[in-house]
Amino acid sequence: MKFLPEWWKKTEKTERNAHVLTFLLTLSICSYQSAFISIVLGIAGAYILADCIKKKSIRGFASDRECWFGMAVFLATVVISSLMLGDKGSIRIALNYVYWSLPFFMIIYFMKQADVKYTVLLGVGVCILMDGLYTAYQYGLLAQGVKHIGRFGRIELFYGHPNHYAMFLIAMLPLLLFALQDHTLQGIKRFKAADIFLIALGLWSLLKTGSRGAFGGLAIGIFVIILIYCYRNKSVKKFLAGLVLCACVSGLMSTLMVGGMQRRYDSERLLLLQSSYAMWQDHKLLGVGLNNWEEQYQKKYIMKTAKERKLTVPHNTVAWFFTTTGVIGGAGYLFFVLYYSVLLFRKTGSEADRDRWILYAVLLSFIAVNLHGMVDVGFTHKGIARLLYLLLGFALYRSCTNNALRKQRNIV
Repeated sequence: MKFLPEWWKKTEKTERNAHVLTFLLTLSICSYQSAFISIVLGIAGAYILADCIKKKSIRGFASDRECWFGMAVFLATVVISSLMLGDKGSIRIALNYVYWSLPFFMIIYFMKQADVKYTVLLGVGVCILMDGLYTAYQYGLLAQGVKHIGRFGRIELFYGHPNHYAMFLIAMLPLLLFALQDHTLQGIKRFKAADIFLIALGLWSLLKTGSRGAFGGLAIGIFVIILIYCYRNKSVKKFLAGLVLCACVSGLMSTLMVGGMQRRYDSERLLLLQSSYAMWQDHKLLGVGLNNWEEQYQKKYIMKTAKERKLTVPHNTVAWFFTTTGVIGGAGYLFFVLYYSVLLFRKTGSEADRDRWILYAVLLSFIAVNLHGMVDVGFTHKGIARLLYLLLGFALYRSCTNNALRKQRNIV
């Protein structure tokens, strides 16, 4: 424990502030506590504003265009579609989508003041530890017969729904998983033991959420990462070994999944997609508006055979954006997903070994969450949107900075 006081004395004030605020920002977003998030965003925003005034500059937010271009296109299409529709409620929601992107710029600002790589990792680790221990506590209560916890034995904690809790887990776990490849941390035995414990705790918690979509998104994402890694290293043996291991772990987790792999409402999702397609056919260009999906669905598009009569979203992110913002916003969302998937993939081949694990981790998080979004709320959940923006800014700005430094060294 002597490390922290010594580090605090040796580190400059600006760097200390960046580390502390980054940790609080990461922890608040990962834990999804509204009051905590509001307080941290307020403190971080006030600090950044004061720093900008002091320096008489906003260059602390500057980054290469490739870092923010996909996000800018997506948010612009959603806002433009809502403005063209002229619905005040939809415009307000579209502006909220823009507001949720603040962590992207905040993490870039802090990264210019300090190397916060391990601080972000610490925030994620602390959150998974707290969530995992609380999951174990609730699981113990369920085992004792306490029925008011969870939905049909599925644990949700304070995330509002088991699927939402699972989304946060599959967004956070990749950082802990790939941190085992960090050159500095590999030599610390205590870190390895703690990291493996947190990964196991997180996967166990994922099982207790009973979220098939999150599990499927993570499993497919891991398969894609294995494929990319073996393609980069031109190793067929590693690919086959990874595929077998992935299949075995997936099979084991499937058998242990709370609630099983088949649910009574599975057919309802197909009816929901049919309704969403019909809605989009009638409002192709601008959609019905971000604020009007539930009303339109209930009045006109709900299928007669549907048993779930009070749904508020189509449980498919692509369907959501096409039905609410039309071709304009729907195309913007697809561009956003493809742009960052390709960009992260490309950078895994150009990044230095010491930080490549961050790109792999964020790519896995991005793929897993967006795949889960094909059967749930996905990126439209404000907490998940904030977390993914934070991770994208963290990985992409760091990569761009490292590449720029290498180019300067080569010129010299």
